[in-house]
Amino acid sequence: MNTVLLSLIIVLIGFLMNLFYFQFKKREISKKAIKKSIDVISGRVSETFAPLLKFDEHGINPKDARFIGSPIDFVVFKGLHKDEPEELIFIEVKHGNSKLSSVQKKIKQIIENKKVRWIEIRI
Repeated sequence: MNTVLLSLIIVLIGFLMNLFYFQFKKREISKKAIKKSIDVISGRVSETFAPLLKFDEHGINPKDARFIGSPIDFVVFKGLHKDEPEELIFIEVKHGNSKLSSVQKKIKQIIENKKVRWIEIRI
């Protein structure tokens, strides 16, 4: 009888330890997920607004820029603010050490290879 009771106590202790361990891990994973989410959101906000401060360094008037967000952050119609567009500029803003995604690399290559067209659709 004592061995059965002892076995039940050991099983119960093991169950409680696992329960506490998984609760701790769940909180740890939640904290990591929240931090990652905050990093992503702050990166998106900075990608949206921070470049406006840097445009001047590249001779770009912020009035000429149009935010797209995905897959490229901005398209600039240089000179548009004067009704004299003279150049199209594609801008991707990166935060910290982040790199271009594979899709963004392909888009960059398309632009550099001048595989760009104009289509006019009339309805």
